[in-house]
Amino acid sequence: MNFARKRDANEREIVLALKAAGASVTQLNGVGIPDLLVGFMHSTVLLEVKLPDGPKGGRRAGGASARSAGGDGVLTAAQITWWREWRGTRPTVVRSVAEALSVLAIIRTAIAAGAIVTLPPVTPSPEPDPIP
Repeated sequence: MNFARKRDANEREIVLALKAAGASVTQLNGVGIPDLLVGFMHSTVLLEVKLPDGPKGGRRAGGASARSAGGDGVLTAAQITWWREWRGTRPTVVRSVAEALSVLAIIRTAIAAGAIVTLPPVTPSPEPDPIP
């Protein structure tokens, strides 16, 4: 039997804020993979949502992220493995709406400065006529 994986309590408000800012957001579900696939201004980023620091938040290392469980105190062992093997842009850890929105601001600034080149959406070419 498969169970839905547990989402961090702050993920919903982060998703809503990103969407309100004009981003498209897909929640990912897989062992070790980041939580969110975010599209903004023709750029794509991966976000790993963690709880804010504190007694019930991130960096507590009391569960799967504990060094004794193979984690580093922030990421679980499965996340460390996935991130090590991923060949794309590195995911970003966000702990609040403000941090998530700052990722969008960085994208906007980088595009305005010409530091990120965005490609236009690809439109499929018409199918060639079949050979008679």
